[in-house]
Amino acid sequence: MFDKKYLHKRATVLGNITTGNAAHLRQNS
Repeated sequence: MFDKKYLHKRATVLGNITTGNAAHLRQNS
């Protein structure tokens, strides 16, 4: 069984990466 804290942390990291990439693309466009 997965640890909910681990899943939440992983989801947060993925969300931050996605947000960071979107901001980076907006800056360069």
